[in-house]
Amino acid sequence: MPSQGESWAQGLHSTDYQLLCRDGTRSPVTDYEKCHLARVPSRGIVVHSDISSSVVYNMLREGLQKSGFSMFSSSGYGGTNLLFSDSSTTFIEAGNENYIEWLGRYYYILKAMDCTQSGSLKKWAANETLFFSLQNKQADAITLDGGYIYTAGKSFGLIPAVGESYTG
Repeated sequence: MPSQGESWAQGLHSTDYQLLCRDGTRSPVTDYEKCHLARVPSRGIVVHSDISSSVVYNMLREGLQKSGFSMFSSSGYGGTNLLFSDSSTTFIEAGNENYIEWLGRYYYILKAMDCTQSGSLKKWAANETLFFSLQNKQADAITLDGGYIYTAGKSFGLIPAVGESYTG
């Protein structure tokens, strides 16, 4: 059977890890609903600060309602999470939130821990190139997870426009 996941994670199980709770105690990862430092925000679409988040939200919402295209299903295209997360059901309007408001408590956790995105340098370099493209108005929008939204806002002045909702 072929190996799955990153090579460094081969042979590791969720029982090899513990969660750090707000009160300083630790719990198994299965207790994530009651033991966590912060809720990780949904994936979101970030744009240059000159672009109206309501315009992006309305465009995506209307596209979802009026087209037959399934924005939240990648199965017909030979992949997963291609455009948006396959578990998404609709969009959330970001309103006038900046990246700090969008991330909420998660921002302060990342800042306190001085976290930078781990993982492959190749993926980081690709995202950084996209951040520069947005900043220089060579691209209009990109979809990112919360950790990258932190970096996009902090280092490039990009703002959240739309988020993904997983509950409808």
